[in-house]
Amino acid sequence: MKGLRPPQAVLTKGNDLSKTEETRRVVESMVDGLNDHEIEGMAAFFSKNFRWRGNAGCGTKNGLKEFQKN
Repeated sequence: MKGLRPPQAVLTKGNDLSKTEETRRVVESMVDGLNDHEIEGMAAFFSKNFRWRGNAGCGTKNGLKEFQKN
């Protein structure tokens, strides 16, 4: 690369990384639950009023109940 490299990770350089592994486990559990179609247990990962924005075939779901029904 010619010239100076732009600053990297400006917004995250001061992040506390002590919970990185715990966060990774939660996200991986959520992905496993979605892949296994454990729809009834999704309250462990989403708030009641979250908004799901899926691909064109899935559309948008407003809230946990709508997500679970569709």
